[in-house]
Amino acid sequence: MKSRPRNAENRCAAELTKAVQEYGIDFEFIRVPVIGRTGPDITFPNPLNLVVDVKTRLEVPKKLFAGLTVDISYTTPLYSITQVKNLPRAWMGTQNVRVWNSVLVEEWLHHISIWANKHGAIPCLILHRPDMKYHDSAVVIWQTDIQPLRANAETARLLALPGDYRRSTEGKFGGYTYE
Repeated sequence: MKSRPRNAENRCAAELTKAVQEYGIDFEFIRVPVIGRTGPDITFPNPLNLVVDVKTRLEVPKKLFAGLTVDISYTTPLYSITQVKNLPRAWMGTQNVRVWNSVLVEEWLHHISIWANKHGAIPCLILHRPDMKYHDSAVVIWQTDIQPLRANAETARLLALPGDYRRSTEGKFGGYTYE
């Protein structure tokens, strides 16, 4: 893997960690350093039950980031979008509605959904364009996963989760071996 995507995964994991820790969830997301596999780019399992795929490329639609701020998230007919620094507080209040969907974003989300569905998890994309700040990256999840994400965030915040979800010495993450 080239250094820019690897760096983006590390930085997005750090931003996601900051966001959940500010919300009261004591967990550190890290990049899954395995080459040639399908599945998440960032620690799974995790308290939010997110399977995260990080995409950093010029093909990420600029339109996706228009008007996105820490106080504003968007919903489309299929998925919901917020900034990484706003997760997991996102989707707690009202959202602005957009009537368009990006076919490319939908394809990426569908691709990670296949792996997530096998593991009973919430598929999630973190989309980043080169030369933008990592905390401004967009988090995209399916509309149908907003309620489960909200419940997972609240449960993780209220309860101290037992167990160590961090990387074990055997190269496995929380009991899952990546293919």
